[in-house]
Amino acid sequence: MFNNRISFLGVLVILVVALSSFGCSADSQKNEPSNAFKEAKLPPFNSGVDFVIETLSKDGKVRFMGKTNLPDGITLMFTFRGVGYTAQNKAIVNAGTFETSSFSKEGGSLPKGGYILEILTPIAAVQEPRIRDIVGSNGENYKGNYVTTFNRDKIISYTKSVDIK
Repeated sequence: MFNNRISFLGVLVILVVALSSFGCSADSQKNEPSNAFKEAKLPPFNSGVDFVIETLSKDGKVRFMGKTNLPDGITLMFTFRGVGYTAQNKAIVNAGTFETSSFSKEGGSLPKGGYILEILTPIAAVQEPRIRDIVGSNGENYKGNYVTTFNRDKIISYTKSVDIK
């Protein structure tokens, strides 16, 4: 009985440690991307749009670094929402990566709690001609789980929950 209790407690401790290392939380000082992020590989664009997002924080401010298989030069629009908080940002994909500037509350720390990050591509008509050549004049070449329709155009819409601790 005593050995079973020790085994159970050991498994419980391992599960708690493992679960705390997953998810989308912004620790108080995680300012560099993880090795898993650095090593992440994405499929080609024609296999379906994909993202890998890393949440980075410093001094209560949050920024996002990402990888995508969207074409270089495409504009991404970011909306970050929480209770009583909404802010927007944009970034351009360069060499398959992007990074936002910091999100903050009037220049200071964001309140702790749950937030939603939404990433959208504007309609193809406002992207550069070479981007439209890849994604299609109305976004018709987009594929995958993040494709949605806005009016008659296809756009990309990616959403991620973020917990600020």
